[in-house]
Amino acid sequence: MRFRLGVLTVVVLLLAAACSSTRPTASLASLVVSCDASRLTSFGQQAHCTARATLSNGQTEDRTSAAQWSSSDSSKLTVAGGLVTAVAIGSADVTARVDATSAKQTMTVDVGCTFAVSPPSAAFGAAGGSQVVSISASPAGCEPSTWTALSNSAGLTVSPAQGSGSGSVTVTAAANGSQSQARTATIAGQTFTANLNAACTVTFQPAGSDNAGPGAGDRDVAVIVNNGPCRWTAATSDHWITLSQTEGTSSATVRVSYAQNPGGDRNGAVTFSGPACDPTCRNGGTTVVIRQGRGMARLSLTLTQGESLSGPHAGVATGPNGFSCTLRDDPTMCSPIDVPVGTLVTIVITLTDGTGDNPIFRTTGCDSRGGNSCAVTMSGDRAVTIGIGCAVCGVDPSPSDASASASASGSAPEAEQGVVRIWPPQHVTDDRLRAEEAERHPVAAVAEREELARMQAMLADVRQAVGRRRE
Repeated sequence: MRFRLGVLTVVVLLLAAACSSTRPTASLASLVVSCDASRLTSFGQQAHCTARATLSNGQTEDRTSAAQWSSSDSSKLTVAGGLVTAVAIGSADVTARVDATSAKQTMTVDVGCTFAVSPPSAAFGAAGGSQVVSISASPAGCEPSTWTALSNSAGLTVSPAQGSGSGSVTVTAAANGSQSQARTATIAGQTFTANLNAACTVTFQPAGSDNAGPGAGDRDVAVIVNNGPCRWTAATSDHWITLSQTEGTSSATVRVSYAQNPGGDRNGAVTFSGPACDPTCRNGGTTVVIRQGRGMARLSLTLTQGESLSGPHAGVATGPNGFSCTLRDDPTMCSPIDVPVGTLVTIVITLTDGTGDNPIFRTTGCDSRGGNSCAVTMSGDRAVTIGIGCAVCGVDPSPSDASASASASGSAPEAEQGVVRIWPPQHVTDDRLRAEEAERHPVAAVAEREELARMQAMLADVRQAVGRRRE
C-alpha cells in the first residue's frame, strides 16, 4: 500500500513539471516612480519614493528594493533605496531602473530664508543716537533672501531700506522730549525697538510779586528738575540783589534778596536758565523782575523860640501832606515827615501871637530860606531847626540867594542863617516920634525925648551885636 502511494506522488509531480514548462513567463510592461513629496522645504528633509512595475499579464509589483536609484543632480538631491534627501536649493530627477525599464520623478528643494537681527533693541539717552543692526539669513543659500527695513515711529530712521542675504542697517534715533519713549522699526521681518530716555527739564516758579516797596525784602524761586540731573544757573547784574544759590543740578529753592532802596524807582532782574532740549521740548529761561519803588526820606523838624526881645512867640509850621506842628515848648520836636527820596519839602512858618514880627529868627539844615519858609531837597534823611519869631531881624542877604550861590559853587548850604537887618528902619522911627512930640505938652515932650534916646542907645547896642555876629 505504501508503495502505491509513493508511485502516485511521483506521477503527480512529473505531471506538474510538464505543465509548468509549457506556461509562458509574464514580462515587465511599465514602471512608475511616485514619492510622498515632490517639494522639500528644508535642507536634510527626506521623502520616500517607490518604483511600481506593471507586468505584461496586467499584474503590478513593487520593485522599489530591486530598482536602481539615481539623482540627476546629487548636489541638490541624493537618493538611496528610494529615500530622497534635500541637499541644496534647486531641482533634480529621481530615477528608478528595473532591467531595461526606468521611470523618474522630478523633485524640488525650495528652502525659504529665516532672518534674525542683532541686537533686537537698543537704549538711547534723551539726545538720541545711532545703532548698527546686523541681519543674518539662514540657512546658507536660502532663497528668496531679499529683505526690507522701515521705521514704524516718528523720530526713527533706518538705512538702507532694503537688501538681500546677511547684511546690516543703521538705525538713527532723534532727540527725545520730556517723556520716555519706545520707537520701533521692522527689519527683515523682525521688530527692532529703540528705547529713549526722557529729556531732563527744568522749570522755574517764582513766588511773590514783581512789584516791591522801597524797603529791603526777598522772594523765593522754586527750581524743579525732572529726569535729572541737569545743570541750571541763576545770575543778576544788579549789585543790590543777592542770590542764595547761583547754580545746581537738582531741584532747589533760590532766595532772591534785595536791599533797601535809598533813591528813586529802580528795576532789577534775575535770569534763570536751564538746559536746552530742542526740538521736541524747550526749556526757556525765566527772568524774575524786581520793581522797587523809590526810597523814603525822613525830615526831622525842631521848633525853637526866636529872638527874645519881644518873645515868647507863638507860631505854626506847615508842610506837605497836611503836616502841621505848633511851637509849644522850647524846643518842640515835631512829628517826622516821610517823603519819597528826591522830594522838595517846603516848611512855612506862620506867627500866631499877633505881634507882627518876622516869622523866622534863624534856621539850620535848610537848603534855601525865604522870609517865612525853609526849603529842603530830600536826598536822604534830614534834620532842620527853625527859630520862630524875631522883632528886630529880617532876612538879608536873602538865604535863597546865598543858597543859589552855594549850589552854583558846589558848596554845602549854610549851617545857620540868622539876624542881619534892623527893623523898623531908623528914619521911620524918628519921623514918627517927632510928629507925636509936636502934639504933646512940652514937659511930656522932654520925657519922650529922653525915652527915645534910651531906645536909640538900645538899638545901637543891637546893631553892634548884629555886626559882630555877621563878622
